[in-house]
Amino acid sequence: MPNPALERVVRKAIVFTCGECGEFLAIDREHGRVHQRPCPDCGGELGLIATGASNWVGDATWYRCKDCDAPFMNARGELSDDVERLGFEEFGRFDIQKRLS
Repeated sequence: MPNPALERVVRKAIVFTCGECGEFLAIDREHGRVHQRPCPDCGGELGLIATGASNWVGDATWYRCKDCDAPFMNARGELSDDVERLGFEEFGRFDIQKRLS
C-alpha cells in the first residue's frame, strides 16, 4: 500500500507522522501505539495521533479515543483532556486514509 504521508506533517510543533516510516500515526499499524490507560470519559481505547516536535511541547503525546473521539494529551506522565488543536481534524483522525483518498 502506498504511503499517504510523503513527508513529515507538523502543525504548531505537533508531529502527525511516524519518524520511522512516515505513516500518519493515527493509522500506523507498525509503530502506532495505544495508551496503557483507557479513555477517562468512556473507557475506550486511546490511539496515538501526534507527538511533540520541540522543547515548547517537550515529550507530550496526543491520543484520541477510538470510541467517543475525545482528544487527550499525555505530558509529564499525566493524561489530561485536551482541545482540538491545529491539524487534529485533518491528520488526527482514525479515518484519515479514507478522507485523503
